[in-house]
Amino acid sequence: MNTGQDQSDAWFTVERKPPQVYITDPISGTFILAGSAVPLNGLGIDLEDGNLDGSSLQWDSNRDGPLGSGPSLVLPSLSNGLHVITLTGTDSDGNKAYTSIEVFVGERLFLPVARR
Repeated sequence: MNTGQDQSDAWFTVERKPPQVYITDPISGTFILAGSAVPLNGLGIDLEDGNLDGSSLQWDSNRDGPLGSGPSLVLPSLSNGLHVITLTGTDSDGNKAYTSIEVFVGERLFLPVARR
């Protein structure tokens, strides 16, 4: 519990807190086969608003741009390459919080090792 005391007779306000956001699936570093469906799951919690949902949670990729909104999405696929997936949570006061993961979309390629 947080407590405080007023040392003066002047008015004061306590700033409202930004939300906290988490990406629960996939975990950072996940390898996704090209053309595969990509499930995204996250959570946004705000001390004043409670759980965030709908348009309060926005998903973006640094490669593919906006992906959608809400706590869960299933994307048909992502473009090949390394993606930084970001979940942004916005509370009713307009405070924002961000969290990101990296996923790689593509084909696994195993090359032979050449030794001299």
